[in-house]
Amino acid sequence: MPVRNVTTREGLADAYVRTLLETPDGQLYIGGASGLYAWEAGRAVPILDVDGRRLDSVLSLAVGADAALWVGTYTAGIRRVRDGVVEPRAATPQVSAGAEIRGLLEAAPGRLWVGTNAGLYRIEDGRAFAYTRAEGLPSDHIRRLHQDRRGVLWVASNAGLARLEQGRFQARSEEHTSELQSLGSSR
Repeated sequence: MPVRNVTTREGLADAYVRTLLETPDGQLYIGGASGLYAWEAGRAVPILDVDGRRLDSVLSLAVGADAALWVGTYTAGIRRVRDGVVEPRAATPQVSAGAEIRGLLEAAPGRLWVGTNAGLYRIEDGRAFAYTRAEGLPSDHIRRLHQDRRGVLWVASNAGLARLEQGRFQARSEEHTSELQSLGSSR
């Protein structure tokens, strides 16, 4: 399959792309320094907020159980796109002010995990619960989140990998290569 370079010629405001996500229905989303785009008919089409503005720099994307798109931004918190419409920021659950939303994962309907530069959060029932090194994470700077086939939450940080075991995060070492390799082949 040929590789194609997508740039400003195809509709991006700039070519700084940070994240891609293909939804179960085959829609491709592109997130980067200049906002969020939907890939449609060979073009990057910007997804704008209700005021017609681009979303803040996008760092992470995830699909929710209701097919809504969760969007993590650099400085504007969490946003949600439902049926092609960006919900107002006030309608979306948030974590600490100024947090860079670097990882998102809806692990179950109503439970959103949020990885930031200042720790990990679980949003449930409208409340945010914070997790840091004190709860066993190798670092408070979270990069990515993953749920494996068994439903185990994995957290990638600047200082290594951890997984949620019996309510506590356990740092994983390089000797757990089979577990690490399974991350790429699941969900």
